[in-house]
Amino acid sequence: MRDLADFSRLATILAVGAPVVPLLWERALTHRSVEGTESYERFEFLGDRVLALVIAEWLLERFPDAVEGELARRLAALAREDSLAEVAAAWKLADFLIVGESLRADGGMKTSVLADAVESLLAVIWREQGYDTVRALIRRSWGELIERVGDKDPKTALQEAVQAVGSSLPRYMV
Repeated sequence: MRDLADFSRLATILAVGAPVVPLLWERALTHRSVEGTESYERFEFLGDRVLALVIAEWLLERFPDAVEGELARRLAALAREDSLAEVAAAWKLADFLIVGESLRADGGMKTSVLADAVESLLAVIWREQGYDTVRALIRRSWGELIERVGDKDPKTALQEAVQAVGSSLPRYMV
């Protein structure tokens, strides 16, 4: 098991309470490339839902006149891999991840691994410290992101801009 001081240091960075069950924090930070241990995948599943709930609630408050489609696009943008990886970088999460030699040999932390670990850690914090704590953490950590997220995906924005100047829609070739 990792040193409790590591988890306490991470909790300090996140501005949440100290780990109650360090074994849960260890599991939340353990990638499946580590042989003979349980990985974060089940916590990742739960953390994805915790994040979606908190973000959805926040979007309804923040954008009271937005229609469902706009809210869904914003939620998708805030919960996508690159947004999660940005949060992971702010949390310095790569310093705390427990990964196997195979992943280390690949030359560093993949964005997907960092994103998954964020979700996993959110699940553990929700489980140990409750909804209010995880909501406050998400709102602090995604505060800048929610301001930057537009209400349209790039394809829709391009199509609308092209139509606004009277041009025909672009053709996509694969």
